Amino acid sequence: MLCHTCSGMLRMQNGKQWRGTYDLHFDHHKLLRDLFCSKEMNCGICRVLFEELENKHGSRLDDVEMDDTRTINIRAFLFIPNPREDPLYCLTFKFCYGQIQCQRAFVLRETCKLLNIFKIRSLRM
Repeated sequence: MLCHTCSGMLRMQNGKQWRGTYDLHFDHHKLLRDLFCSKEMNCGICRVLFEELENKHGSRLDDVEMDDTRTINIRAFLFIPNPREDPLYCLTFKFCYGQIQCQRAFVLRETCKLLNIFKIRSLRM
């Protein structure tokens, strides 16, 4: 399952930014609360990102409330590492929360050309 942010980013390229390369760049969740809510609804990407953040933080971040205004800077980069007939895509996230900086990558394979549906596999960086 994907949250609205991840689904829009992968299926409709919502929030796509031009940064001078052929790679696709996106901003992801801007508030810790939004990442937490997506994790709670079992988004396959946001759950892994939140767990990575907790690992780097050294403790659980389960004190997130609906009125929480803590910010998080998450950027996503989507690219084809080695072009070929059946391309695999690399979706890399770089995120900062306070002094914590993390990076996580996912390998995606397009499963339905018409709908831009991807099969996701997580890689630790």
